[in-house]
Amino acid sequence: MFCSITTLLIHYLISLVFIFYLYLKNTTLRRSDIRNRISKIENDYNSSINEDKFQKLLDLLKGNNPEFLILFKELYPDLVTKIKTLNPSIKSSELSFCAMLYLNYSTKDIAEITFVTVRAVQIRKNRLRKKYNIDSDIDINKWMRNL
Repeated sequence: MFCSITTLLIHYLISLVFIFYLYLKNTTLRRSDIRNRISKIENDYNSSINEDKFQKLLDLLKGNNPEFLILFKELYPDLVTKIKTLNPSIKSSELSFCAMLYLNYSTKDIAEITFVTVRAVQIRKNRLRKKYNIDSDIDINKWMRNL
């Protein structure tokens, strides 16, 4: 009789431990799932904010708005820092021009946006090449992207 009660208690304890293990495992999985969902929501939210800011950046650029450079500095602080490292005395107009090159705008597009001739944009590109020692066989837009 004592053996059967002891055996029954052992089985009961083993069952309780097993149930407790399953409970903890399930709770951990739920927490992990909740963390993953929260992380995904945060990433989606941040990317939508950045998409909105990028679209606003393009709108400011197309409108030749001076606030373009402010938003560009906010969205691409590393690039601005690298350009200023290469030339600490860079003017804001040159920085705006570099930003347009970084955004891969063509010479014609830059000329339309800034209300100058295509030749004036080409001259600016050549001056920039000279200032930063960029070879003429290197695409200046790619050079900006690789900074």
